[in-house]
Amino acid sequence: MDRVEPSSVLLFLFLRDLETTMEDMETDSQAFLKVMEASFASLLPLVLKVAIQLGLVNILETAEREQDGGDSSLTAMEIAAQVQGRTASVEQTASLLNRILRILANHGLLNATSSRSGGIRYGLNQSSRVLVQPDSLDCISRFLLLLEDPDALRSYSNAHDALLHGGIPFVMAHGMPLYTFMQQNQMFKQLFHGTMSAHSRLIMGKVLDTYEGLQTVHSLVDVGGGNGDCLSMITSRYTHIRGINLDLAYIIADAPSYTGKANY
Repeated sequence: MDRVEPSSVLLFLFLRDLETTMEDMETDSQAFLKVMEASFASLLPLVLKVAIQLGLVNILETAEREQDGGDSSLTAMEIAAQVQGRTASVEQTASLLNRILRILANHGLLNATSSRSGGIRYGLNQSSRVLVQPDSLDCISRFLLLLEDPDALRSYSNAHDALLHGGIPFVMAHGMPLYTFMQQNQMFKQLFHGTMSAHSRLIMGKVLDTYEGLQTVHSLVDVGGGNGDCLSMITSRYTHIRGINLDLAYIIADAPSYTGKANY
């Protein structure tokens, strides 16, 4: 048997320990980055809301359509020049816009490529193209407005006390349950129900395109059906179905009437 030099053994042990240490450091770094990402997670919906309000996706979609297969990516400066309602200089808008675009790209909502001049060019990808579809854009934009509404945000701040001492965060913030609050706040009521309706139309449209089990149904009750959007889509597709929309009295009072659907 060949004799192993002590120095070789020490080197092996050193390299093994070094590799373990590096793996531990990498694991710790990934864990730290994950926590940091979660800490800044609230920025993403705010940034996405601004992007929708400024029409950034529409600007990129127009550029993509005009290029017809060519390089349609744009710099922050080129996008800023097309932002409607801008009173700041293109340079000022582009400086802030570049930060917004980078956040969206880092979360996989835009493509970002380095240009020869050293800048970054942005373009649509599969995720951001969803925002070009009217139904999807309507649903997502309404959800963002609802989640970032001051009255909704105020209830989030009470989650800590609710967990410690009991209670419902929204009631603690506003002194009344959600549905009672909406009867006294028409703007929030319209925002809430508009969001629910947009979401219902988007999801039910996809369900009706794939599910065929309603062909043999003759009577259908939607408990908590809101304005009746889902039922109206179902009874429009399957005209033999009698739909019954069951919800709170004040919601039913504002619900429109559709052929084949009754509100209760």
